[in-house]
Amino acid sequence: SRKVVASCSIPAGTRYVVWSPNMAYVAFIAKTSIVACTKNLERLHTVHETTRIKSGAWDENGVFIYATQSHVNYMIPKTGDSATIHSIEQPIYITRAHKNHYTYLDRSNQAYRKKFDPTEFLFKIALYEKRFADVKTYLKSARLCGNAIIGYLKRHGHPEVALHFVEDPATRFNLALEYGHLDEAIPAAKTLDNPTIWSRLGKEALRQALDAGHDVIAQIAANGLPSPLQSARAALGSAVLSASGPVLAPSAPPLA
Repeated sequence: SRKVVASCSIPAGTRYVVWSPNMAYVAFIAKTSIVACTKNLERLHTVHETTRIKSGAWDENGVFIYATQSHVNYMIPKTGDSATIHSIEQPIYITRAHKNHYTYLDRSNQAYRKKFDPTEFLFKIALYEKRFADVKTYLKSARLCGNAIIGYLKRHGHPEVALHFVEDPATRFNLALEYGHLDEAIPAAKTLDNPTIWSRLGKEALRQALDAGHDVIAQIAANGLPSPLQSARAALGSAVLSASGPVLAPSAPPLA
């Protein structure tokens, strides 16, 4: 007798089924879409393309490398990410992907092996698995686009990681201030040194001080803010009586 052990819905017109080398993942390839599932047919991720998908293969990292009519792309089922690796001039048929290379056939049935850069998807996998030492290594390799990676880190809740590799003072200041990292914002503010920057820093310090006491103000005072500080001090002065004094909070009725 037959027994159904697992099932899933797949795109209409599915043409190919591709298993990963370790049989942990499977990809169902239709004309313009791919559905990636676990070996138990639990759906992980779906990608849709505007042009015909020609072929694809799994690499050793659980990443699906696939070719459309004009591009070679990757899909990471566990993270839900997909992006372009590079463009191609003619359609190809990928047969294998392994260690930064993929093997393919062209339309004349000739076999080729091509190298590609996996840094971007290895970085995303490391971030998903919270291997932050590896994340920093990939970021320092200087192969990743700064603004795009900053945006990716912010969307996935890791803005502090971006601060480890961003060097532009204005970008560091804005990123640090957006997420309340005053210890990172202060050195950038010293480098930029203009009234608008100090005013923004002062307002953020005041906001944090009113929430958490005067520790933030003491931190700024310990770092010795240089001139011009008029705007920052104006914002901070109304809240701080002295370097060790209390921070004024909104008035409240006396306790009974």
